[in-house]
Amino acid sequence: MDAAIQQIKNIYTQADEDTRKSIKNELNNLQTFFRSDLDLVSLMADGPVRFGMAKVGIDLGTFKMLRDHGESLSTAQLAEKSGAAPELLERVLRAQATFNLIDQTGDDKFKANRLTGICADEHASALLSHQYDLFGPAFSALPSFLKSRAYKPVTSSKDTAFQQAHNTTLTSFEYLTQHPEHMEHFEKGMKMMYYDNWWFDVYPVRSETHHSSPSETLLIDLGGCQGQQAIAFRTKFSDVPGRVVVQDMPETLAGAGPAEGVELIAHDFFTPQPIERAKFYYMRRVLHDWPDEECVRILRNIVPVMAPDSRIIIDEMVLPERDVPEFAVYIDVTMFAANGGAERTTREWKALLDRAGLRVLSILPYDPKLMSVIEAVPK
Repeated sequence: MDAAIQQIKNIYTQADEDTRKSIKNELNNLQTFFRSDLDLVSLMADGPVRFGMAKVGIDLGTFKMLRDHGESLSTAQLAEKSGAAPELLERVLRAQATFNLIDQTGDDKFKANRLTGICADEHASALLSHQYDLFGPAFSALPSFLKSRAYKPVTSSKDTAFQQAHNTTLTSFEYLTQHPEHMEHFEKGMKMMYYDNWWFDVYPVRSETHHSSPSETLLIDLGGCQGQQAIAFRTKFSDVPGRVVVQDMPETLAGAGPAEGVELIAHDFFTPQPIERAKFYYMRRVLHDWPDEECVRILRNIVPVMAPDSRIIIDEMVLPERDVPEFAVYIDVTMFAANGGAERTTREWKALLDRAGLRVLSILPYDPKLMSVIEAVPK
């Protein structure tokens, strides 16, 4: 058995991305094959329990304690450090060990493993807390929400499972601005969502900007948060003249530090774009937040100010038509439950852009996580 497991690990380590995907799919299929019907029902039902036990460990700080200590700790030691009652903590630790969130090394002895380290990480724990506190209730409300709407498409970010779950009329983004503790988790957690690859690694920026001048606007990063993408672009193309601008809501830009060569301008992309004739109107993971109707509004605010050589650059996932990876489905359903948004296929992107008066020039994949550069111009 050990030899077979090691062989699979060796093959996986040396495999390309497609082969790794196939291995993971086959291992998932094997788990289904080995389990009874009751096991499979339990597996589907225990998701909230697993996530809840992870959140308890994050809130108590026991994951950090185990990670930082390095060696095994007892329930009594962790109870003393965390302030939790030993008889309660014993049950929590037992559940966490069963879910592989920690390792049980002996009777009443627990030690950190890889998942413990992830849950103890500042950014990962913030992302998990953000998902649990904001989106967990929306996931729970989703079945009844869809049933009450007779399973019709969601057309407004103010009429989603999120509003039902949190008893609010605010969008999820408006809700964040009014709850600083959730905003802090969101901003820290989003730092985990950046990838090793960049859109400009595959897009021909230099050939598209060889006539650029200092008086022109080179790139506008719409909904650019605190400017991570714009800063990376300016650093990579420091010799290319032209303004680089980040646009977002004032409360978001307030947390951004100064960056050489990057301007911060408060702007709501649901209003007309104030900067004309920019070379690139760039949006990263913006449109997946919104229903089609609202995406069309965002895009139509850009089209009138575009120059003949302007380009809209959409930096988003492009889903395959079949065999969609689990991580992509998770994000898609999250966007749907929270905002009425969506991850989209090539077909769906083209249809959306067509409604906004745009046509697709190219779609360039650049990351194994399905991220692609979608280049669009007016029809």
